[in-house]
Amino acid sequence: MRNLPVDDALAEFEAQNPGIRVQPVYLPYTSFYYTAAAQNIDEHLQGAEALAAAADVALVDGESLSPEGTRAGYFLDLTPLAASDAALNPADFIPAAWESFRWDNGLWALPAKIEPLLLTYDPALFDQAGLAYPDESWTLEDVAHAARTLTQYDSSGAVSIPGLVTNGSDAALLRSLYRQSLNDEAGNPRLNTPELAALLEGWAELVDEGVVSTFTTQNLVDSSIPMMIGGSFALGPDPLNPDTPSRVAAALPGGSLGITTTGVAVSGGTAHPTEAYQLAKFLTENATFQSALVGYRSARVNPPVPAAPAAPDESGLVLAVSAFVDPQIAAQIDALLGQALSGAELRYADYLDAAINAVTEGTDAVTALSDAEVKAAANLQTASALRGATPLIVATPIPEVVLAPGEIELTFSAGFAAQVGDWERLLREFAALDPQVGKVTLTSDYGVLSDYAEQNDCFYVNYNAVPAADLTKILALDPFLSADPTFSPADVAGNTLALLQRDNRTWAYPFSISPTLLNYHADLLAQAGIAEPRTGWTISAFADALRALDAVIPADQKPFTDRGFGDSSLLMLIAAYGGLPIDYRTTPPVFNFTDPATVEAIRTVLDMAKAGLIAYQELAGNGFMIMLGDGENPDPIYAEASGAGLMLVGGDIQMGANPYRMTTYPTGTYRAVAYEIGTGYISATSQNPDACYRLFGFLAQHPELFGSMPALRSQFSNPALLASVGPSALDFYTQFDALLQDPNTVTIPSPFTGELSLMGDFITRRWLDAAFDDYVLHDADLLDALTEAQVKVEAFQACTAALPPYDAANPMDYQADLQTCASAVDPEMGSMFGSATGVSQ
Repeated sequence: MRNLPVDDALAEFEAQNPGIRVQPVYLPYTSFYYTAAAQNIDEHLQGAEALAAAADVALVDGESLSPEGTRAGYFLDLTPLAASDAALNPADFIPAAWESFRWDNGLWALPAKIEPLLLTYDPALFDQAGLAYPDESWTLEDVAHAARTLTQYDSSGAVSIPGLVTNGSDAALLRSLYRQSLNDEAGNPRLNTPELAALLEGWAELVDEGVVSTFTTQNLVDSSIPMMIGGSFALGPDPLNPDTPSRVAAALPGGSLGITTTGVAVSGGTAHPTEAYQLAKFLTENATFQSALVGYRSARVNPPVPAAPAAPDESGLVLAVSAFVDPQIAAQIDALLGQALSGAELRYADYLDAAINAVTEGTDAVTALSDAEVKAAANLQTASALRGATPLIVATPIPEVVLAPGEIELTFSAGFAAQVGDWERLLREFAALDPQVGKVTLTSDYGVLSDYAEQNDCFYVNYNAVPAADLTKILALDPFLSADPTFSPADVAGNTLALLQRDNRTWAYPFSISPTLLNYHADLLAQAGIAEPRTGWTISAFADALRALDAVIPADQKPFTDRGFGDSSLLMLIAAYGGLPIDYRTTPPVFNFTDPATVEAIRTVLDMAKAGLIAYQELAGNGFMIMLGDGENPDPIYAEASGAGLMLVGGDIQMGANPYRMTTYPTGTYRAVAYEIGTGYISATSQNPDACYRLFGFLAQHPELFGSMPALRSQFSNPALLASVGPSALDFYTQFDALLQDPNTVTIPSPFTGELSLMGDFITRRWLDAAFDDYVLHDADLLDALTEAQVKVEAFQACTAALPPYDAANPMDYQADLQTCASAVDPEMGSMFGSATGVSQ
């Protein structure tokens, strides 16, 4: 929410409440979505306590605000304050929203915004199958009949498109079909009933058949999925494919509607309960703040009217917020809201989810539900025992910095970097140490390089913007580098420094290298009798490892999963087998999809995907989905791009030591790498470039900030870094550095690179990806598919060769030209991906 109008809303509150100043605290996503109580009560309570200690007032929803957290005393019961507030009327709220945070005779948050959980379906597919449309009278038998009828199968008889995709909302659907509460009149969990057990057994059969799927790699708004449980975003047209018909909304089978309510809670440790309540109430009424929240609509019956922003005033509270993106609004939802189940009614859904998972894995339903109910009751007792055991103290707001005479303020942006709190802490530390700088303000702007340069003295981005940058916007760093006795070009890993140069000058400071790497589970490798690849794998040894792992892991699991976007992992494995469909060693690159050696290398790798050794999903579609660990069975080997700004956890690392170790991609005929460089820039308009460069030198000494490999070799063994990533990372850094220096190493660039010679690579690689999809998912002839892709690429190259030269000051013009060429060659690909092509700056 740092980039949304939070400050405007807080300014309105401060103007209405002189003497109260609100300081927002921006917490990472994981601070709001910590471990569920049903999975690990200790981790859940630790997460709830940390959130309540971060601020007087916090955004919450049904995941971050739980009966366990409130019984532990981490959040304030607002009932007395609400009862004395004559202006607060429960009738002003949508009933299910108002009830979402009411349990144990308390009111634990004020509702702000709601997002529905409903069934969406494609009526055309129902018409084709001769089925009646879903309605609230449906039972599990009706769901089963429709799902089996609508499921599609491939030529081998395997399910290709399930009839129903729940998107992880199995518990909400079963609660709707159950038509009874999951808790008794006293609010205690009531899960172990014959009726619910029968539902679970029937549900497990549908999941086992494959006609019902919890998740899918299909796009969530793809009309090819007949029935799907999801939010309001699933009802709108696909923005990447406007011709896709809109889906129809219905209540969940059984007649209920789920809702997720975003609310505003008050910390149990606040020293300002009355003022915190005032702020919480204000935020639920404020249109400016609500515009920054995810959700279909306001939790109030009559949504708030926008108010004019006012100037801030003086001293007091702290507000914790998290970042979301608003979904599309779907008008069909309003008529269903009267059937919505409150969040309080679903507060034991995570325990029901645990029982569902147990039944699908073979446990009988009565045992699974009994275990879940006992665990829920025990967890509530554990939480209650913590109440008052340790005083909860809200973090003190950081005082405003007043510049001393002669001190300066720098404005600095870290772009989309994670760990905002760590950035702010280190920027304060730098300001305290530097003799000239009194304050460094971390700004919330984002955009292209020119935006960063216009709004900041200096800035960091997690990619190399130099190749396509408008060099009039930034300063060359050579005078600073040459005068810096602590900086040596020989200290920069690989050939990184050369990549940051244009016109014989250096335009960016190298902070980090984010390689696409392999993480292997050391324990699973040991179980399979595989030696750890301390110095990397050969491609043959890697293939042997996948086969050995396949013999010891569950049948529905894959030995190797790529948790990133796109095709880079496949291209690196193909290179190891001797194939270079795109030869990036030349400028511009050479496209030769049909070279016999390349075709065979592609076939070898894709056959591994067909055999289930490599997890595979559609690459050239609209989904852009990321595959994660399932939380139950850890991925034996997975790929990810470290430090890319999006740190994903698949749920496979629980409490205790991290079982994963890093290694490079396997080598063979070619050695291939993929990576991005985190870089710093000084604005050409900065009045304090020297101070910016000193800030760069300070930040470079804190590689733990970037979550990836340091760009400076002297930082490979930085204690703070190794403490966060583990000592084995040093071996990896050394190996990867050697690969970067090897002239025979082939670099696979990001398809979004700003390199001038590679603009449009996003489109050309999508055609290659489409050939991969045709072979793996549709059993097409590989050579035919690759030949078709080659023809399209050559036509695209012919079109782009006639384009006007790239103008760094107007990058979007060139992107539009690329889209025009893509559309001319392939109208479907042009409309689907044209808006995402080209410049990553």
